[in-house]
Amino acid sequence: MLKTSNEKSLCYTTLAIGYEYNKYAQLLAKDVAELSPNIPIVILTDRPQFFSKDLHVTAIKHNVQSVGIFHDKLCCIEKCFENYDCSIFIDADCRLLENMAMSRNWKPGLTAKTHWNLEKHISPKGVLLPKKELTRELVYEIAKQLQISVQECKFVYEAIFYYS
Repeated sequence: MLKTSNEKSLCYTTLAIGYEYNKYAQLLAKDVAELSPNIPIVILTDRPQFFSKDLHVTAIKHNVQSVGIFHDKLCCIEKCFENYDCSIFIDADCRLLENMAMSRNWKPGLTAKTHWNLEKHISPKGVLLPKKELTRELVYEIAKQLQISVQECKFVYEAIFYYS
């Protein structure tokens, strides 16, 4: 386990469901091994046998628990917190070009690689489809209950993020 400057253990993690995404995750695991050799990667997958020869990979059997698998990424966080203090989640279909653990000044909590204005995200130009309108109304209702301003919130794109 790599210890960061504040002595916390760190890993990478991803979610690989389906043959294609398991193949992508193999490439990501190879990138991690080459660019971050002291940092393990935890992969939640429906095919743990894909990673049986990768010593730096902890492959954990995972069955999809949500529609669209977005919430299954939370399972990655949960599993990583069992053994690590911090983790960098990267979508399986992404590639590393550098050691992300050392190339960023990660802050405690949740740090996202990409984010933008939430109000613009839920208010696309043109005609709103019923599902999009329902989403927009729901976001405003939640913001009202939490007494926060939608205009001041950020939409976090969940492809790459760090949490501790």
